[in-house]
Amino acid sequence: MLNVCVFCCGQGLHRLEKQIREFLGRDRANHSEAWAGARATRGKCDLFGSYKQNDSSDALLMNMYYQLKQEPLELWLDKMRGEERSESGMVAGVRACRVFCAVISPAYFQSDFCKLEMQTAIAQQKPIAVCFNGSKFKVQDALSWIPAEFAQLKADELIMLHEDNEFMQVGLKKLKARLAASLPAQPTTTEVPRSRPREGAVLFASKNQELCLFVAKWLIQRKIHPDYKMVLERLHVLFDGPPEAPLSAGPRSVHVLENFLETRPLETAAPDYSLVVVDEVHHLITDNAIWQILQQYIPDGTTFVLLGRAACSK
Repeated sequence: MLNVCVFCCGQGLHRLEKQIREFLGRDRANHSEAWAGARATRGKCDLFGSYKQNDSSDALLMNMYYQLKQEPLELWLDKMRGEERSESGMVAGVRACRVFCAVISPAYFQSDFCKLEMQTAIAQQKPIAVCFNGSKFKVQDALSWIPAEFAQLKADELIMLHEDNEFMQVGLKKLKARLAASLPAQPTTTEVPRSRPREGAVLFASKNQELCLFVAKWLIQRKIHPDYKMVLERLHVLFDGPPEAPLSAGPRSVHVLENFLETRPLETAAPDYSLVVVDEVHHLITDNAIWQILQQYIPDGTTFVLLGRAACSK
């Protein structure tokens, strides 16, 4: 049974925004709960941040700390540990971490503290992620800093981190992959999510592509989430477009390409939509052929929102 609502355009768009906000909020809650459960069963520290102070990495590590905190992931960082900022506290932090993250710099291996942390990580057989500040150095620079006694560190990819938040995400994604790989298979425990679960999606249908892209742009500008890609992941569009994208071809995803929005065919089958919004209803629903196509994407239990003339609703 459908839950049918008839709204004017403005009301319908706000209903669409509310639904996506609910999905993203649920994703964040599930993600946080799973990571918290994993930390409780496997130790207090996800990553240990090893770096040489006043050697081009301080600001980078602080940025990492706050970026990872949003996941939430815990980065052991000396500046944030209070009384634990001691030699014994650092050693304990390395032992408690799941992955040892060494952000190397020109003087990193000249520091006794940094070498102690690295040697402890090797002795404890911790997974080691060697990183460097890509805002200031090249990978060739980073490789040249690694002395012969630690030559084994060159065997894995050196991860480039960046002071710019957007570029930083590329490096953090690789670090999170190392974290995921560090978790042994568990028959019965809370698993750490490796990707955002799709608990629901919304479909916006209109006669033309331009209106669909306008709605996508509007949702991005509403700043529902800091990462617009997460918003677009929840939105699919359906329109009667050019020959390569007729209505019969089915829903499409929306992507940003060089500051422009474009639509692409879905890579997987269309999901069961929790909300379907149909704009220009007087054009779409009064055409039986179009109505038959729309019905494929409106299973029982879906909220069906019509934008336009109430007299045209079925």
